[in-house]
Amino acid sequence: MTDTLRASLRTGWFAGILTAFLGTINARFGWDLTVDDLLPFAPVVAIIAGVAYRASRVLADRWPSIGFVLFGSTKAPSYTPTEVKEQP
Repeated sequence: MTDTLRASLRTGWFAGILTAFLGTINARFGWDLTVDDLLPFAPVVAIIAGVAYRASRVLADRWPSIGFVLFGSTKAPSYTPTEVKEQP
């Protein structure tokens, strides 16, 4: 599996987990939030998602089993550099 594919799958999986978590919180507290309700708070939502992602990476590094739940894989992409050919 290529690094790009692995990174895409891990990102998609995490987005699904985060969406399910937020949906559960929304239902648990009886909120009726829609995308239109959250649009004015988009920068705050982006910051929260970024912090949640970073926290999940720290947890996944510490406990690989959590990484499997959060990202669907315990193996992180290695991002090996590729050779760049010089242009004449």
